[in-house]
Amino acid sequence: MKLGSRSGLVFSAMLLFSHVAQASSSDNLFEFELSCDDLHRGEYITNEYGTYPVYEMEDGYSGKVEIIVSGEDVSIYRNDALAVEKKVTSESVTMDPLGFLKIATAEYNYYTFSFIDDEALLVNHVFTEGDTVKDAFLECEYVPDIKRVTALYQHIQSLKVNES
Repeated sequence: MKLGSRSGLVFSAMLLFSHVAQASSSDNLFEFELSCDDLHRGEYITNEYGTYPVYEMEDGYSGKVEIIVSGEDVSIYRNDALAVEKKVTSESVTMDPLGFLKIATAEYNYYTFSFIDDEALLVNHVFTEGDTVKDAFLECEYVPDIKRVTALYQHIQSLKVNES
């Protein structure tokens, strides 16, 4: 397997470090912060053909998403307002070794952070609006390095194993 791509590197590193350490006081000191300013800011072009988004993937959902993992707590802020607050040990917080982190408040209300691309971080927010389930994306230039993503995965796994 060629490890030239970041996704291959993330997968390999996650497998290497997937053993779960015993919980210690250092679990409570763990900090992970990430701020995502959407690259597609709801910009539209209007001309004789109508109004359409500047970017092909524009879904009208732009802004800023921040995630903070501090010890056993995880918080998500959307445009500086608290959107989600959970315990890492809850069933609502999951992370797989490939680099997908999911934080849910309900079946059709969750955020997914995809750390598998070295070009951009993709944040997917699924939510309900009335009777409709919406699927919105934010794309960010900043992607944390593999060491930080691996440490986040290990932290989450360690807390979950020691909780059960």
